[in-house]
Amino acid sequence: MEHEIFDTSCFFVLILVPLLFGAYYLVRKQQEAQRAAAAEKELHISRERYMDAQRIGRMGHWDLDIQNNILKWSDEVFRIFGMQPEDFDGTLDAFYAVIHPDDLPMVQEVYGQSLQDGEQYDVIHRIITKKGEVRHVYERCRTFYDNAGAALRSLGTVQDITDQKNTEEALRRAKVKAEAAMRAKSEFLANMSHEIRTPLNGILGMLQLLDTTQLNGEQHEYVEMATMSSHRLTLLLNDILDLSRLEAGKMLIHEEGFNLPGMLLGVQDIYSNEAKQKGIELRLTIAPNLPATVMGDEVRLRQILFNVVGNAVKFTEQGRVEIFAEQLHARGDGRMMVLFTITDTGPGIADEIMQEIIAPFTQGEHYMMRRYGGAGLGLAIVRRLTELMQGSAAVSTKEGEGTEVCICLPLNEVSAADTPASLSLSCTNLEACRVLLVEDDVVNQEALRKLLEKQHMKVDVAENGQEALGKLETGDHHLVLMDLQMPVMDGFEATRSIREGKAGSDKQNIPIIALTAFAMPGDREKFLEAGMNDFLAKPVDIDRLRRIMDKHCWTEAR
Repeated sequence: MEHEIFDTSCFFVLILVPLLFGAYYLVRKQQEAQRAAAAEKELHISRERYMDAQRIGRMGHWDLDIQNNILKWSDEVFRIFGMQPEDFDGTLDAFYAVIHPDDLPMVQEVYGQSLQDGEQYDVIHRIITKKGEVRHVYERCRTFYDNAGAALRSLGTVQDITDQKNTEEALRRAKVKAEAAMRAKSEFLANMSHEIRTPLNGILGMLQLLDTTQLNGEQHEYVEMATMSSHRLTLLLNDILDLSRLEAGKMLIHEEGFNLPGMLLGVQDIYSNEAKQKGIELRLTIAPNLPATVMGDEVRLRQILFNVVGNAVKFTEQGRVEIFAEQLHARGDGRMMVLFTITDTGPGIADEIMQEIIAPFTQGEHYMMRRYGGAGLGLAIVRRLTELMQGSAAVSTKEGEGTEVCICLPLNEVSAADTPASLSLSCTNLEACRVLLVEDDVVNQEALRKLLEKQHMKVDVAENGQEALGKLETGDHHLVLMDLQMPVMDGFEATRSIREGKAGSDKQNIPIIALTAFAMPGDREKFLEAGMNDFLAKPVDIDRLRRIMDKHCWTEAR
């Protein structure tokens, strides 16, 4: 009985074990199949994502079997080239056929070079699609080699960058258009400067002549008022042109020695009559520690002070305007800091208006514009010029309680040993100076000739550059005052001819001062490049003209 039970148990074991192993094997196979299917699905999803990424980035890839000349493109490459698989025979020559003929030599050269040196290449070139459309692509390629150094295959990418190129071209065209607009504006300003300065020079010249005649008190007052208005118009014109220079980044600082107290007294003198007429006090205080002679840009400093002091006098109805100048500490580079403080008892400026009026061409609230006028350039010019001169400006104001403007600028003190010779020369030597005045405008011609003769100078006049060459060749002149825009021969050509010896070798180095109605960015450099020694913008102020002539004519005439 026990033997039968054992035999039965063995039978079941022999039957069940294979069945269990078979079931386990089937389950394993099924699980492996499921994992393989999941992996295949994930691979398919990855491929789809990769293809989507290529479509989104407009980038395809290609694979060249160099040994067999078999080139394979991804779907995106076909889309970029506007082709179907049946349009492409899978060779490198077929790819070359798609490249724009003007760019093909460059692509072949860079690919050939990469095969030699094994380096990756990057190149931008044009292609022509099947429909004839020209597109720009960015191509990158890397070549792989066997152990013997033979090239096996090249792998590369092609990205459509046509939209980027179109954007760049649109930006380039916009830049060209903007530059053309800037040039047109500069030309317009230059022409307007010339057209305004030429008659203004005649007006101011005649007023200066009239002031040298015997006038009664009333007549002298009228001349002073007209002269002051002419100077104001000149300052306004300078502000407009200087703002153009500053915005274009072409404003340059020219440093030279000048008398600082004298310049401050000149600023006070310009606005003293207006202050007197308004019944306000214009007071100037110069600290004892302020040196007499400094090195800096006198023209720009005067322009800053003209704007600030002019505003203070204009807006102050009663009380006073005070100008205070003092020396502060020295900077790390050894330059001294000079503080100019201008205070007034005017209406002050409300906080909400302050930021508005420091921008160019704005004037704050309309009632101020109607009451006081002005072009709205003053504080914007002051701020930008101060920054250009590496200084700082601050405004302290409260509506109804006046305004204080502080300008702090770095200047160099000039010792007596370093004082330029032109600062100490005597103008009396100019009486021996024989001047050739080259000017075509009759009014300007007459005004300048009379002004120079009243300074006891001998003056000869030429109406154009060609006539000037003849008079220089036969005459004995020490200095030329040269207008620029003239018929027959302009001032530039005349100057170059003089420097080339066409008026005689003895006249090649004669000092030539440009008298110009042009005052735009870069003009100074053009004058010097043409061979001129200096220039003076119209309208001509006789005192400044004397200083410039003194600098260039004294040695010749003594």
